Amino acid sequence: MEVARRLNFPMVGIGMPGHFLIRPDIEDIGIFVDAFNGGEVTFAQDCQDRLSQIYQQSVTLQPEFLAPVSNRQFLARMLTNLKYIYLKQQDLEKILATVERILLLFPGTSLELRDRGLLCFQLGMFSQAMEDLQTYLVKIPDAEDADVIRQLLDKLG
Repeated sequence: MEVARRLNFPMVGIGMPGHFLIRPDIEDIGIFVDAFNGGEVTFAQDCQDRLSQIYQQSVTLQPEFLAPVSNRQFLARMLTNLKYIYLKQQDLEKILATVERILLLFPGTSLELRDRGLLCFQLGMFSQAMEDLQTYLVKIPDAEDADVIRQLLDKLG
């Protein structure tokens, strides 16, 4: 990473599943930098090995796994990581705040609307919960969890 900085290459974020990388913004360069591992320079085969390590099974590296992400996608990914950290801590208010920020970036995202509705229900914000859960069912009426969401809406009246 220091070499790229000294050569003044602009960098782009790479949203590889399970691990975020950066690379110099040069088309088809094939060099990646692992900013979370001391700026280690990696190549496609290293990315393949990392995927298999992350998922503890053989995973085929797809070209889209190494595609650059937009600033909004990068921010959404960071917020999603925070969401799961707060979920492990069972901090409902922080999870809700994070979901709301994701929805600012990508309004109307069905699963985030559902999650916000469920969080609002748990936090006693019933009118917001109803609105979000109803919108979720309108967007995805055949969702896998549609029956459970309908039962919850019935409880809300």
